Amino acid sequence: MGTPSGKPANYELRETVKGILDLLKKDNGHDVAVAKIVSFNGKKSATRYTLIQILLSTGQQYKSRALIQCALDAFDKVKAKAPNDPALYYDIATCYHELYDLRLRDDGANIFDCEDIIKQGFKYAQKASASDPRVLVNLGNLYDVVGRPVEAINCYERALRRDQSFGMALGNKAIVMETLAPITRYSTTYRVYAHQLYQSAFTHKQSIIDVGGPEALETFQNRDKEIVRRFTESGNAKLLDKDLRHEHYDESSLSDFVKFYTDFCIRHDLYLNLHIVDKTASASVGDSIVPQLITHTGDGDEQQYVNDIILRLNEITEAYMTARMSLVQSQYTNPDFSAISNQTTLVNLLDYSVSNIYVGYLKSAYKEAFSALDKIAVLINHYLGLGLPEERCYYRNVWYEHDANGEMLDTPVIASKIKAQGHRLFGLYLLCQELCGSKYSHIRNALTHKYLRAYRAVKGPKGTYMFEDLTQTTVDALYKIKCAIMYASLFIESKEGAKRRNGLVARIPLSTKQNLDIW
Repeated sequence: MGTPSGKPANYELRETVKGILDLLKKDNGHDVAVAKIVSFNGKKSATRYTLIQILLSTGQQYKSRALIQCALDAFDKVKAKAPNDPALYYDIATCYHELYDLRLRDDGANIFDCEDIIKQGFKYAQKASASDPRVLVNLGNLYDVVGRPVEAINCYERALRRDQSFGMALGNKAIVMETLAPITRYSTTYRVYAHQLYQSAFTHKQSIIDVGGPEALETFQNRDKEIVRRFTESGNAKLLDKDLRHEHYDESSLSDFVKFYTDFCIRHDLYLNLHIVDKTASASVGDSIVPQLITHTGDGDEQQYVNDIILRLNEITEAYMTARMSLVQSQYTNPDFSAISNQTTLVNLLDYSVSNIYVGYLKSAYKEAFSALDKIAVLINHYLGLGLPEERCYYRNVWYEHDANGEMLDTPVIASKIKAQGHRLFGLYLLCQELCGSKYSHIRNALTHKYLRAYRAVKGPKGTYMFEDLTQTTVDALYKIKCAIMYASLFIESKEGAKRRNGLVARIPLSTKQNLDIW
């Protein structure tokens, strides 16, 4: 929830706005209105963009899809000369989000048909000021509605680190906690936490009204009342006041390396874990995202159904776990690792580039992490019965219709079974699309098929990386891949949870023994 910043209009601007509104009432008036905006040249060089912001603000206020689209189309024609104005980008991003909402509400559009609008919203939200809590909240809102709740929560928390009293961040974070509650194992805790977040937001009502208007406050209040009602009717109202804080995880029995590993994973948020309430608690340490699978006695071989899904999920988690371990090892300088590195002859090129076991660990972490994405594709292909041969199943192509040989069609078309899943799968799809052709995939391709040179003391030539920069990029890549794994698990959890409505469900425990005693 958010609104464009808007700017006061002088007489010239007001008359132009009026003229554009009149044009949009006519048949084929859209193109003429766009041309009028593009050709507008007021007394100040930025007035054309001020006009666009006013039109966007007016369009959002009156839920006018025609006016918003007109202003956005005009901006697209003049964006090359746009001033570096974070407020302008904030308004553009907000109205792409509004346009997406209008398409869903008025047209009943499938979220996959709104991909271009959503991508534009992300593009401009990320160009706006990253230090502005409003921008971070709007970005979080967009992540939430497209099925990427982990990243949404991250945005709200970043906003709150900048302004702890920002009611919109508190309220919207509460909404995401509510959304996650039915598809996680912490449903009661999440709803209690959501209630407490709403209550914190209500102590800053004016900040909510200033950004989201009275309707945002009313939305938060109504949602909180519903939580209170449900807990009261079930006789659990006292839980709403429960202190959800936990003691810091016990590190007294950990070795130096395990402590370093655990601290690193918590600091960079790399555990596959939805215990979001208190990230330094024992429950937040480790990977625990296995979805609960539901079968019925008439399904046939229930155990085979479970095993087929779990073995693929295990492959994903194992790849990610191994990549994360290699990343941590690349940062854990110690005599043993250095001694092992010296057992291998590596030629020093005397140009300050570095080749050793720590660089090797870092590169291995990156490559192994990306392998988890293709394994996610194999899982989705199996779970939805897409029919793509597993040896041709990758995170780039699993989403599309294919021919009998497993080849994508000349014109990519989203597979009908994918499209039918809505936003729960769209978020994972969009994240994979962002990684395709990005700097992350370029690095992966260089590491897998060519080479990548790393430097430590002195910056190398173009196309090389400082070890510290490559480390940060690897951390960022692992975080994105962690989110992809969690979205895949949440998708399956939500699909399986829907089966509960079809009859009684008996719990069958799964063994989590890793047979480490025979190693």
